[in-house]
Order: sequence, then C-alpha cells, then structure tokens
Amino acid sequence: MGFFNHGRTIGSRARNKARARKRALGVLLVAAAVLVLLDLTLPPRITSRIIARPLIQFYRVGPGRLWTHHCPSRPSCSAYALAAFEKHGLAIGALLTADRLMAEQGRMAEGPWVRVQGRKYVDDPLQANTFWWSP
Repeated sequence: MGFFNHGRTIGSRARNKARARKRALGVLLVAAAVLVLLDLTLPPRITSRIIARPLIQFYRVGPGRLWTHHCPSRPSCSAYALAAFEKHGLAIGALLTADRLMAEQGRMAEGPWVRVQGRKYVDDPLQANTFWWSP
C-alpha cells in the first residue's frame, strides 16, 4: 500500500529537494562571504593565486579545450581574467571578466584589430578597460 501512496512520497521528495536547495544556497552564501573577506584582507596577488588561478587553469585544461568556440580577443579571455584578478582582486576582477565576456561579440564589429598568425583578433588589453579604476 505504501508503494502506491504517491501523495506522501512526492511530498517528501519535494520537501527534501527544498531542503537541499536551502542548504546549497547557505553554502554558497558562506563561500561568497569568505571570498569577500579574503578579498578585503589579503593582497590581490595572494587571492588570485589561491582561488582564481587554479580555477582558470582547470578551465584551460578541461572545458576550454573541448569547446570549439575560441576567444576572438587578444589577450585571450582566460589570460585577461588572470591579469584582472592579479591586479584588482576577486571582486573587481570578476566584474571586469564578466564585462569582457558579455561584450565579446559586440566588440568584434568595432575593433581595433590585430593579426596573429593570419587570424584577425580584437585588441582588448586590460589597461584599456580599467581607465576608471586606479587603486
């Protein structure tokens, strides 16, 4: 009889999923708070070595090699992210990296262009995007 009692089973599954989501959200909030505290207390070079560099290197070795899409900009998006994290820390570096990734296709039409090994790339160094931020 318990096998056919779908109402109780589905309800408990939904409650378990809701609890798991709440736990995951709590873990993410605690992790974000720890990252902000690290970003505020440690110099940008140390936080980038501890957190950002291993994640970006994992991306370069794993998913970055499998995708057929390549960054149309120079320096590459991962090199840009590393430079942003090392120079500005986690918070500002994440904002600069997100801006670069979101505006990537729009900048392809604008230029300025640079040719590397016969391929056309957009020249978009970190210094061109941080004119408003001078720590």
